[in-house]
Amino acid sequence: MLFRNLLSALLDLLAIASALSLPLYLWQVWYPSSDWAVLALVPLFWMMVQGNYKVIILRRRAALVCMLRPGSILTRILKGRIIAACSACLITGVTIPLLAYKALTADGAEIALLALLLIIAVLIIRLLSSFSKVHFNDSFLPSVVSRCTTVLSGLLFLPIYYWFVHDVARIPGYMRSLRFPEAISMALDSLPVRDGWMAETLAAFHALENAKLWAVVNLGNDSVIFLIYAIYSTLICFFFASAIVSVASFYGLMVKGNLYGN
Repeated sequence: MLFRNLLSALLDLLAIASALSLPLYLWQVWYPSSDWAVLALVPLFWMMVQGNYKVIILRRRAALVCMLRPGSILTRILKGRIIAACSACLITGVTIPLLAYKALTADGAEIALLALLLIIAVLIIRLLSSFSKVHFNDSFLPSVVSRCTTVLSGLLFLPIYYWFVHDVARIPGYMRSLRFPEAISMALDSLPVRDGWMAETLAAFHALENAKLWAVVNLGNDSVIFLIYAIYSTLICFFFASAIVSVASFYGLMVKGNLYGN
């Protein structure tokens, strides 16, 4: 029994890791040569939307069952699908550009750290799934597990990632000698030359990240540095945790047919 559970957990981890990393890898490889690289992100976008939608729609329909009397005409009108679809697209639409940017700019150490976040999140999913289905109805179970996993994995990983960006990640030397506009311009020059909305989106992320580095180097008091790194680390941890949970929801609810294989 223990071996079977460990094997199942390992297979779930490999499946979720592959679904998340393969599109990002293809995007990273193809982007320097073509804007068509964005097509590599379409499967990831679809999986995240489907995973988020399934979790949201199950919760909303369960809530509507509790709110509406049996036989009410409103049960034919209020399905919850439009709000669920809009919410799923909004969450995914915010997360995908950040994933795409990090795939282009993260070094090996940061990728290894984010892989650790993936392992943490999948382990929490499996533990919470086993615990929560004893206490929650099936319709609410995916929402409870997804939300708790996002929060818990983000919180557990936050000190590790803060340590990395504060003490390990290197700050380019030109940040110390250039004025703010010059430093941002030089940072943007490191991205592949592109036109269009995709390039502008990535440039915005790159400008914000390098503005953070410039502020840390040149504004430099301890409270300001702590605040900048804390905000940055929090955003990265929770957005990446949300992406992992979205893909896990797709895999657990739509591929295996039950909640994360439990």
